[in-house]
Amino acid sequence: MKSQAPYNKWGWKVLDQQVRRANFLCLPDKRVIATVGLYDGKKFRTCHCEFHPATGKFTELIELSTAELPVDTGLAWHDGHVWVSYPAEENARVSVHLAEVKLR
Repeated sequence: MKSQAPYNKWGWKVLDQQVRRANFLCLPDKRVIATVGLYDGKKFRTCHCEFHPATGKFTELIELSTAELPVDTGLAWHDGHVWVSYPAEENARVSVHLAEVKLR
């Protein structure tokens, strides 16, 4: 999606990937980072990606340890790093993980 103020006309881009629960963060250098449930044809997995708005493509950076479930994530930018929070199940217990991701 793309729009300019006053945000009443939107342009849409069809993706060539199935995604769920996308969360986006625009970095100071204009890159767009996303955590998203990606579908590979057999299962969903939650991945931390770089998103390219012009092409609608996700470049996978890391897969998060959320099993095969796409989950809601939190994203924050601080001091040159992206922080990602996400729930993960281990031994029938759900815990919240916090990952510091250093980007090039």
